[in-house]
Amino acid sequence: MIRGIVPPEEVEKHGDRFAFHACGTGPYKVVEVKPNEKYVLERFDGYWGPKPLINRIEYIYYRADEPRLVALEKGEIDFASTL
Repeated sequence: MIRGIVPPEEVEKHGDRFAFHACGTGPYKVVEVKPNEKYVLERFDGYWGPKPLINRIEYIYYRADEPRLVALEKGEIDFASTL
């Protein structure tokens, strides 16, 4: 189930795959989606509000705690939400 305010025509156009065809008006734009692997955002310079200080954000999915901890210790990632 989709929650939030989204354009109905986009939901109808993409159906069950809507989550992989992001739309919005925020300070970041989706540039890459690989389900269960990573989700990449980049600063959207056309955003009407204050520009974010961070140019690119990558959400990387780890299936287990150990690889996530190793990546954090090696400095390959900057933040881990759970360990």
